[in-house]
Amino acid sequence: MPISPARGEMYPWIFATHNPIKGGCWNIQHGFGCKYCFIGIKELGRGKYQGPLTLKEEELQEKYKPGNFYFIGSAIDLWHPKVSDEDIGRILSNCDLWRRQCPASLEKPRFLFQTKNPVRFMKFLGEIPLGSTLATTYETNDMELYEGMSRAPDPNSRLAKMLVLAEEAGDLFQFMLSIEPIMKPKDPQSFLRMITSLRWDLVSIGADSCEAFSMEKQPSAHYITFLAQELESMGITVIIKTNCGNLSTTPNETVEFWDSMGWIYHRKVEKEKKIIQESFL
Repeated sequence: MPISPARGEMYPWIFATHNPIKGGCWNIQHGFGCKYCFIGIKELGRGKYQGPLTLKEEELQEKYKPGNFYFIGSAIDLWHPKVSDEDIGRILSNCDLWRRQCPASLEKPRFLFQTKNPVRFMKFLGEIPLGSTLATTYETNDMELYEGMSRAPDPNSRLAKMLVLAEEAGDLFQFMLSIEPIMKPKDPQSFLRMITSLRWDLVSIGADSCEAFSMEKQPSAHYITFLAQELESMGITVIIKTNCGNLSTTPNETVEFWDSMGWIYHRKVEKEKKIIQESFL
């Protein structure tokens, strides 16, 4: 799929998404098979994201424009073990090409890479474009509750790998945590300690949009407010998706309160920056 303008509530601050790897990441045969995967539920039976995880060569002809923020691999996990090192390397090289070609007078394009398999980030530290945002997902610290939800590495192991990555990479990258879909923590204080073992630049909190599990497995909106307050007090930028309002008995009032606290991000409708070809090296 060509570069597509970002829509909806996935990450409202992202300008566009690009998925050079195609395939059925949402099913167990070809990917992690996460039961709460929005793409999997939306595309099931449509043929768009089925089959092996495969790089489409024509996608490498796409151009990343200065000043724009791109989510690379929004519809699949680019870092899944079934995606070859060669394909990942080619995608990263293409991203870095456009970053290096950007004139010094212009803001360089930025990239978000997110995975449930962050151990693979380590292998490509020298190839990931500098300044990129590296992210992982952490749904809960209750491994019993999480059992059967996905074949991805468990949430606790993901956090451990990201901590090692942050120590290794220093200030070369930004780090983001996606708590989505947020599930009821086994121990709220333990959950907070786990996620703040790394000082994230951004934490995004979202609820289950696919009815993958019952309300009994989801936290209260009150807990999300507590979590946001604690994270913000540590200097971490917090964004709460409006679907978390469904966890409240008064959703409209709750979302309005979060908005007043600056935790609801409103997507800005922007036109893609037009840069004449001659401005590139």
